[in-house]
Amino acid sequence: MPTTSHSSQSKSKPTLLLVPGAWQTPWHYGPLHHALTHLPEPYKVASLSLPSNSAQGPWNSSWKDDITYIQRWIHDEAALGNEVILLLHSYAGCVGSEACKGYLAGDFSTRVQRGGVRGIVYITAVALPAGSSIPTPIKTNPDFSLDAETGSTSHARPGDVLYPDIQDPEVQEQAIQRMVRQSHSVLEFESTFSPWEKVRCLYIVCEEDVSIPPAVQRQMAEQKGQWNVESVRAGHSPALIVPDEVAGLIDRFVRSVVDGEVVA
Repeated sequence: MPTTSHSSQSKSKPTLLLVPGAWQTPWHYGPLHHALTHLPEPYKVASLSLPSNSAQGPWNSSWKDDITYIQRWIHDEAALGNEVILLLHSYAGCVGSEACKGYLAGDFSTRVQRGGVRGIVYITAVALPAGSSIPTPIKTNPDFSLDAETGSTSHARPGDVLYPDIQDPEVQEQAIQRMVRQSHSVLEFESTFSPWEKVRCLYIVCEEDVSIPPAVQRQMAEQKGQWNVESVRAGHSPALIVPDEVAGLIDRFVRSVVDGEVVA
């Protein structure tokens, strides 16, 4: 289930929607969620659970279902008069970007009260331009273990690839055990929208990521658009490794978006 926290101090600020990567659950973002809700001026944060990620199945939800799910959250926040900032990790960069189509703050201002996506934070996330799809090397990654009977995948080497920099063996094992399976059909994702051409975006490069190499992350953040780029010394899961640092970068970016400033 998604988790939500807020404070009376955060009413005038955008809601942060934290969207997980493949096989991940809100647990994997708990330290970041905590950091964001315990800042001097805390945020309302919702940690989502994508339909394509499931521990029990059935794994028949597609990337389109993930998009619809995210859009429902954006719409529900708009009904409360809240704009949102999307925090997208890994695979979430695909469906989170696409969910912005027709759901940006400018789109909402023409038909309902205040709402819609005001900005996006990509955390070592996949940012595919309109007209593209998930590259074949990702689709055929040998670490993606397919169960043909259920149509779901798991990761074959999460300790080596997703969580190699978790120093405590018990915490690393807990992170692995908390993973769920994901619908294989999400790999058929096709992009039709590049939101960074319309709204401010922050890309947080993870310098020690062996899943999405830093050079690839930076290449995605070099696409034509409204980008700011920061980096952290972490692997693929910075929400578990350096949550306070990531929260600080997000806070600085959100403040600049709300105030209409340009982050240097």
